[in-house]
Amino acid sequence: MKKGLLLALFCILIDFSFGQTMLDLSGDYFGQTAPQDKPLIFGDDYVSTSGIEHSSPTFSLDGDELYWSKIVISNDSVFQLIMCSKRISGNWTKPTIAPFSKERLYEGGLIISADNKRLYFYRGQPAAVNKDVESNEIICYSKKGNQWVNPKVICSGFSPSVTNNGTIYFDSDEGISKISFNDGKMASIQLLDDKINLKGYKNWTPYIAPDESYLIFSRLDYNGDYGELMISFRNIKTGVWSEPINMGSPINTWAQERFPSVTQDGKYLFFTRWTQNNNQDIFWVSSEVIERLKEKTE
Repeated sequence: MKKGLLLALFCILIDFSFGQTMLDLSGDYFGQTAPQDKPLIFGDDYVSTSGIEHSSPTFSLDGDELYWSKIVISNDSVFQLIMCSKRISGNWTKPTIAPFSKERLYEGGLIISADNKRLYFYRGQPAAVNKDVESNEIICYSKKGNQWVNPKVICSGFSPSVTNNGTIYFDSDEGISKISFNDGKMASIQLLDDKINLKGYKNWTPYIAPDESYLIFSRLDYNGDYGELMISFRNIKTGVWSEPINMGSPINTWAQERFPSVTQDGKYLFFTRWTQNNNQDIFWVSSEVIERLKEKTE
């Protein structure tokens, strides 16, 4: 009787995990050892692989779902797939393509809203090798039970980030912009000022704090061909942004850093970095660096 019950439970577990292989990893944040002041590779060989990871990971509010994206080169085309892993009965599943990800498209830059009701990312057509994607659309999925459903196009753009009140910061053709909403309807699209969108540089991949108190983004020097993470703090009373600060070492290196995001519990900063052999890995570090930089501006 006991053997039969255990077998039934095992079958339920396999079915619930959509047939995915369970990894020997448990605990919060994919069971990884939490970093301090030095950035560490996140999920080495599982999330950060020998390929090109192309966004920070985003976790569900309960920490049981993990999404990120990676680039796949097939023949003469470049695709970007959304990957996922779920924590089931304490253990994480082997990463697979997310059920809602459309194969042979270019999708990434995921962020889950603070209320866990919406999942945002960009979606575009595949690109030819060594060429950029011509256009992307920001997509929003809604949560229904355990599924992400009812995709809606918000606007043309790339790399969205969202505040508690639903304002979306994103990359537009002109630079980092934001969309405000009124009763669920788009009210305005505003390009951020020249402090953020510094002329002569590519200012992109923004992360906005849920309370809109700070903005982290990557600033790319066209001449030097490198990218560094910058941070600007916003005066909540006046709405004025401070002059962006270079986040410095050990966050920034000789390589390109971009796609910043902070976990919903506020503990960790994630970002991507180009590493050896033309790989791009996901790194994480304690978010205390943000507080230290804020003190420098006060």
